[in-house]
Amino acid sequence: MRTVPQHAERMFIYHYRIFDRYKRPVAILAVLADSHKNWKPTSYGFTVLGSKLSLEFPLAKLTDYEKRLDELLESDNVFGWITAAHILTKKTKKLLECRFGLLPEWVSEQIKSAKSKDLEAWCEAVLTAPTLEDVFKKSDVS
Repeated sequence: MRTVPQHAERMFIYHYRIFDRYKRPVAILAVLADSHKNWKPTSYGFTVLGSKLSLEFPLAKLTDYEKRLDELLESDNVFGWITAAHILTKKTKKLLECRFGLLPEWVSEQIKSAKSKDLEAWCEAVLTAPTLEDVFKKSDVS
């Protein structure tokens, strides 16, 4: 996934559109799932002829939680589980690509629909399996 230069501007526009439609204060949060660890847009604004308009918003970057994977998996928080699943999916795909090269579509589909226990098993199996097919045979935990 690549960074989107207009991300902060879109946050500004969505914020305004919601406010305009409902005429109520709006709280927003940017949740970023990209792999660019240092890309963290948290504001948008501009100044024209002395008039200034800006928006600052909090940000949750999923890559910031990679070192807390065990904690996320043990959590009773659904957002923790979603974050853990995202991290495990990225980790599994990266390991498989490093070991076996470009992944066929059937592997990508299995990863997308996998449970966290499958992803963990595949991460372990990739270390010893001689082929890509063996990774999924050895770790058939479903």
